[in-house]
Amino acid sequence: TFSGELYYDTTQGVRYDQILGQTPNMVFTTSEYQNQALLVPEVETALPSLQFVRESRTLTGTVYVSDAGGISGTVNL
Repeated sequence: TFSGELYYDTTQGVRYDQILGQTPNMVFTTSEYQNQALLVPEVETALPSLQFVRESRTLTGTVYVSDAGGISGTVNL
């Protein structure tokens, strides 16, 4: 979700205005995805693994998440 567009909480969302339209700062981008994943109830850890492909101007990757009970999952971008 874009920052400010989540209907029930406009404080959440990725700040895409600082990512799109330019070569993204991968430290900032990874931090944005990690911070937003950690806002999901019950998520204890979130480890994004992102890659920017300059030739195709695409951002791809996976966010690995887990909860306190050790249940884990992935979100593919």
